[in-house]
Order: sequence, then structure tokens, then C-alpha cells
Amino acid sequence: MMKYNQIMEKIHVTPEMLSRLQNEIVASLARQARVRRYKVAGIVAACLILVVSGTTIVHLSDIPWGQGTLESPIVAVGGVQEYASIKQLAESLSFPLSVPTVLPDDYVFESAANQFGMAVVIYSNGEQQIKYCMGIGDAALIGNNHTDGGYPMDSNHAVLYDDTNCGYTIAEWQDDAYSYCIISDVPLEEELWSDIIKSVAPVDGTAPD
Repeated sequence: MMKYNQIMEKIHVTPEMLSRLQNEIVASLARQARVRRYKVAGIVAACLILVVSGTTIVHLSDIPWGQGTLESPIVAVGGVQEYASIKQLAESLSFPLSVPTVLPDDYVFESAANQFGMAVVIYSNGEQQIKYCMGIGDAALIGNNHTDGGYPMDSNHAVLYDDTNCGYTIAEWQDDAYSYCIISDVPLEEELWSDIIKSVAPVDGTAPD
């Protein structure tokens, strides 16, 4: 204690040092006050977000989807929208949809989708599928990279691919405005391909749906 007193006696606090010390104390208190205000503001903001989010969730859950005239919203993932019928698909497109009206035995409509503006309709017999695509320009042909040469059909200017000695699994063709592609899980004979391709017609309520 005696050494502490001796050291303190040697310290001389000038008016200038006292002024700087007082200013530093005031500044420190101000900084602490600002930090407290920011913490309080952050807590308030977080509470407001929770309240708004909770209110939005409650309001959405209260909407009576499927009751009266309201329908559940169509869910789009990556630009793909699915529809329950060919008619609904046709109404979503920017061009008049045409689909095959002749299909192999036992094939019926399974699903429809608008994929980035291209029409996709899938037919099935319960085991195998036939996928039909129609797009503006060459949209329906993009991504179809064939490793073998195609077989051109003189009757309707289509090209068949994947010859398995008993038929073909892919048909592609174009007209002045659109492109078309049909992919079958199983090989189809050229005559049946010709019938399917020639049957493609504008959707008017008679398409298999």
C-alpha cells in the first residue's frame, strides 16, 4: 500500500489531461448507448419479420383453394408447367397446338406440360410411353443428338431414327413454322409411324385426351 501511495504521489494530472480523460469517458458512454440502440432495433425488426411472416402464412392457408370458383395455383418448376388435359395445355401456349389423333392400340393420354414454351404430351399403354413434342422453329428438335443416320420418309418428310431391324423409336419433322418429335419406348414399324404423323391435327376437342 505504501508503494502504491508513493507511485500515485508522482503522478501529476494537468488540466489538459483531465479534459482529454473527460472527453474520452463521454465518447465511450455515447458508443455504448448506440450499441444498445442497435441491439434493441435489431430485436424489434426480427419480431416484426416473424409477425409479418406468420400473418402471411395464416392468410394463405385460409384461402379456400378448390372451393367455389377458386382453383389451386399451377406450380411451375424451372419453366415447366403441367396440365391435366391437352385442352389446358393448348390454352397455355403462344401457338395453336396440334397433336396425333392416331395412336397404337391401347395408348391413351397420360400427361401434358408446357416446357419453356414447347408442348409435351405423353401417351401410355400402362407399360410403355409415347412422348410427343411440338415447338416453334426447331425447338422440339433441340437436344436430340443421334449417333446414327436417320431414315427419311418420302411420304411426309419425317426422319426416323434408331433402327432395330423391327422398327424405329424416334420420328422428327418440320414445317414452315414448327418442329415435331415423337419418341416411343418400343420400336414402331414405318407404316404405323406414317399413320401417326399424318394424323397430327389442330386441337379441336377430338384429340385423344
